[in-house]
Amino acid sequence: MSAALPDGEVFYLVALLQFCRPYPGGGPAVMELVAQNGAIVDACRSNGYDFKIYFRRYHTEADWARHFGAKWAHFVERKARYDTLAILAPGQKIFAR
Repeated sequence: MSAALPDGEVFYLVALLQFCRPYPGGGPAVMELVAQNGAIVDACRSNGYDFKIYFRRYHTEADWARHFGAKWAHFVERKARYDTLAILAPGQKIFAR
């Protein structure tokens, strides 16, 4: 599920449910669907849409900062204060241990 949140009070929700039929039934390949999802995200970014992707594994700290937006600095500060041993770091891959 993805959501586009314009600066106004209107909330738009775009949800894409895709599936891949198991072999040998056919259907689009998994990597084809992943590429299509990437193209949708790229189109949103290039058009300047403010959006969030849920259940997504981000690969860089910059990706996470974009996800949290203006709340990123607050998140980093709380993480440093309440998770000093980086116990939560491995699962979400936000911060290194």
